[in-house]
Amino acid sequence: MRPNIQKWADQLKILAASSSGQSLHSIDGWALCGHAVFLEVEDAETALETVKVVANYAGVALQIIPPTELVTQFSHWGASLTDQVPKIVYLTPGAWLGGASIESFLEENDLSCTDAELCKQFRNQLIDALQNATERTPFVVVTGAPSFNALHVSLRKMDLFDRRIQIAPLSKDELAEEFIAAVGQDRLGETFLGHLPRLGALLKYEYPDRRRRRLAQQALSRLSWSEQRKVELPDLLRFVGYGTAERAPPEISKELRWRNAVHEAGHALLAQLDSREQLPPTYCSILSGTDSHGIVIPNVESIEVTTLDTTLRDAEYRIRVRLAGRAAEQLLLGVDDLSASGSSEDLKRASNSARQMLGEWGMPTKGKSPGTISQNLAILVDEPTPSEAHHIESQVRTFLEEQYQATLDLLETHKNYLLAVAEDLSNKMVLFEEDFWELRNRHQPKELV
Repeated sequence: MRPNIQKWADQLKILAASSSGQSLHSIDGWALCGHAVFLEVEDAETALETVKVVANYAGVALQIIPPTELVTQFSHWGASLTDQVPKIVYLTPGAWLGGASIESFLEENDLSCTDAELCKQFRNQLIDALQNATERTPFVVVTGAPSFNALHVSLRKMDLFDRRIQIAPLSKDELAEEFIAAVGQDRLGETFLGHLPRLGALLKYEYPDRRRRRLAQQALSRLSWSEQRKVELPDLLRFVGYGTAERAPPEISKELRWRNAVHEAGHALLAQLDSREQLPPTYCSILSGTDSHGIVIPNVESIEVTTLDTTLRDAEYRIRVRLAGRAAEQLLLGVDDLSASGSSEDLKRASNSARQMLGEWGMPTKGKSPGTISQNLAILVDEPTPSEAHHIESQVRTFLEEQYQATLDLLETHKNYLLAVAEDLSNKMVLFEEDFWELRNRHQPKELV
């Protein structure tokens, strides 16, 4: 258990073991331990699993109130709050929480929505039950959601949900260990078991929620069972890139395969050569997906820690990576053979990022000297006026033109490496990190100045 969960569980264990529930140096131990506890947790399943572990450790009964009974049958299950059996009552999260940003949480966790008036009535009943509980009443009501704001403000008061405990997301190592245990070591090959840091980083980056991890786990288990073999990391990477649907290998002409290989090779090389670490992608393929002709997964061991802040360098780098597919086509295919639609999604994302940089972040439009850094500080506060929209749009076009030229220059410098990657990708359809290292060492591209 996490330290904060362990602390709570230890307190419950002491209270439950005492016949009067007064052994935490106070006659109102249960009230101070918290008659209503809110768990700040990424998903409902983790909240329930945590509560089960705590109840078992503390030696208290666990009563789980399902969504179908929670709001409509309070008079039935609510009566159990008055008995003297130490217990945790787990209230399944649902629309009754009533706070902000609850809709997406309900949808992601497949939780039911209930009539708003019934939810309001239930909250009032729960408030009465909690306020009328004595200090010595041995029960704890528990629920959870990603944010305390998901709980209606009427419940966020002293003597109601006055204790909240944060459950941090699993670390990379914990994600890898959980994933391996769920699939089973006997089904996994050496590329899984021998690269736990890589697996953990990949899961954290591509499968941040439990629901999608469970789907990937089941898909790998099914693949191992159906093909009677151990699955390897490349199998998971294919699921990451193209989902877990079972389908026949895509048919693709030699000409289109080469075009797609050139495009994806551009993305892959910029992701490597223009990054801080200059590490190659973990995975790159030209297997056609439902909405793409290929995919590049960045090096999962060098992905920067996600924060609320993004530097100018990071923003420019991501834009150049998105422009690199089109730039590679120009270098290796020629202007006349540029794909009409192959870069549309890349260009859309690059344009949106540039508009955000210039219109919302106040980033410089030209140069980074002290004299130019302050030339774009007036950012949009409301909807742009026609003149503001025109001004920003002209800046975006100029900025993207400059970034595209920088991308083109970098790929030109490493054209032999780009060509080698495109040729290998066209033949093999899939390249992994070790393939990029082998190609780069063979062609010895010039180092960046």
